[in-house]
Amino acid sequence: MRAASFTLTLTAAALLLSLMLGACGGGDEGDAAQGHLLSERFLRVGEELETEIEAFDGALPPTLSEALNPERTAETLDEDLVALPVHPDGVLLGSYRVRRSDGVNTFILFYDVEGDDRGVEAALREQLDQSPWQVIGGQSTGSLSWVSFQSTVSGNVDGQAAITPLPPAESEDGGTRTLASVAYFLNIQPAVPPDPRPFVLPPSREPPADFPLPFLLEGMEILDVAWLTQPGTTFYQATLLSTESSFDVAERYRQAFEAAGWEVQEDRAVGFATVVSFASEDGTAVAQLTIDAFEEDDAYTAVLVQFQEGS
Repeated sequence: MRAASFTLTLTAAALLLSLMLGACGGGDEGDAAQGHLLSERFLRVGEELETEIEAFDGALPPTLSEALNPERTAETLDEDLVALPVHPDGVLLGSYRVRRSDGVNTFILFYDVEGDDRGVEAALREQLDQSPWQVIGGQSTGSLSWVSFQSTVSGNVDGQAAITPLPPAESEDGGTRTLASVAYFLNIQPAVPPDPRPFVLPPSREPPADFPLPFLLEGMEILDVAWLTQPGTTFYQATLLSTESSFDVAERYRQAFEAAGWEVQEDRAVGFATVVSFASEDGTAVAQLTIDAFEEDDAYTAVLVQFQEGS
């Protein structure tokens, strides 16, 4: 029931992180530190506070091999270790490791490759389609191409390679050379997920000033809220939490809407949830409430509010 969090697409991540890593690759140490700070802030957008982010300028994450080979021992030979195949002509710019509280590791590796992006893409399609890897999809456009792949020996490992053409660069002889940027996004699920952390109620979010009543009943905490205004129409969505029972919360909302002059349009059970729809007296606004136990902690009742006003 919790509203979907804002997430950035990998396309945007590839483009913006390429710029940030470019800032880290040149200049003095202060410039590099500022570049890493900017990229760390970007990667934190939409992440939990507990997410760990590490940056490695001109190097691979030291834990990458360990993450790809969780069962290796001191006797495991190097040739038996799983490794991510990268373009043989790639020049490593740097990398990131993002570790979330659910144990998922995302490794992001950036390379520059001399050559046409179409040729680079073709090489990666072939390279990433050899055991212990296989290509499972892709997309190719004039500005960005993707190759999606997964491990053939572990269902916990998958990834994408993004190929972006770069402006021509000056070569050593004064001419120009064609370059492509390759960003590898490698996602590794833990073999044994960690125990979920107990839910801790965060501070209630602040609704917009015109958030409509009677949605905000006394004693309700706002877990998340979203709104969108378009010509003639306004949308609101919020997840509210209460320590009261689902039955009591539903009854309080029925009374609050009745007192505000709203009419019940629908009142039904969907599984263990209660779904109640209301319409304003003049018919210009409608609302739907889904009331159920909060999935992250059943000590709370969650109310998903969806509201539309206007045509």
